[in-house]
Amino acid sequence: MQRPWFYFLVWVTFRIWYTIFNRLSIRGAKSLPAEGPVLVCANHGSNLDPPLVAICFTHRILQFLAKAELFPVPILGTAIRWLGAFPVDRDAKGGDRRSYVQSLKTLKDGKALLVFPEGTRTRDGSVGEFQPGAARLACSVSGTRILPVRIRGSFDSFGRGRKFPRPCKITVSIGEPFHPDEIKGLPGDKHAWYQAVTQEMRRRILEL
Repeated sequence: MQRPWFYFLVWVTFRIWYTIFNRLSIRGAKSLPAEGPVLVCANHGSNLDPPLVAICFTHRILQFLAKAELFPVPILGTAIRWLGAFPVDRDAKGGDRRSYVQSLKTLKDGKALLVFPEGTRTRDGSVGEFQPGAARLACSVSGTRILPVRIRGSFDSFGRGRKFPRPCKITVSIGEPFHPDEIKGLPGDKHAWYQAVTQEMRRRILEL
């Protein structure tokens, strides 16, 4: 269960850390709608990314998905639960149904949910192809807006293979939110709609 006091404590700690250690620059933070369901979609450079995106916003608390392997880890598992994370089994055949249902509930409750549509961290620093799950979520909950976020520098700081973060500059650029209804797929074909929204999501992130 999310603990707002713990979220705030961690928020302040990481905000100070990234500002000093990574010379953090944030652009467009006010683009996050103040209320209503929002799917915050970002590229994924490193394990720094979830708290990195969360600290960009002062007016809303984000919830997020985290790989299931982290939750049994002592202290860490409790901490990420208190921060509002819920587990996703990335190896589940056909996708993790429980995490999908929880994600839907989060949006239906009018909250902001952070996801990484690539599904995993980049291996070379580039933005990989997006999986359609994020678009499906946004399209399934009426009124949901998608907020594109581009992270630069987190891979250089703590990409795959690094044991410790490096003091590389990190910039987070936040675009304008958009409704999935603005994007058209083939008439009567939901899968084509999901794919069109996925492509638009990736295009907007790459342009930031």
